[in-house]
Amino acid sequence: MIFLKRIITVAATVVGSLAGIILLALINAFANTGLSGGQVVLYGLIGGIVVGIVSGYWLTYLLVRKAKKIVFNKFAGTLAKFGLLKEFRLK
Repeated sequence: MIFLKRIITVAATVVGSLAGIILLALINAFANTGLSGGQVVLYGLIGGIVVGIVSGYWLTYLLVRKAKKIVFNKFAGTLAKFGLLKEFRLK
């Protein structure tokens, strides 16, 4: 499970950094801020990495929560027999 979380976080970081660079380049072109190409790439990459990491963790949290809910709904009867129902309660 930890590898899946890492893969999702890394993928969201890469997509976020690419989107950050493109968004900053568009803002630079339309708002005439005067940033050079290197500045656009650097600032877009930094902002995109931060946004990508945050969104990656958020996405993995939602996926894990959804998986717990599916497991709880599918196996509620079996879990109740073994007394494990309290451990899988969702908030």
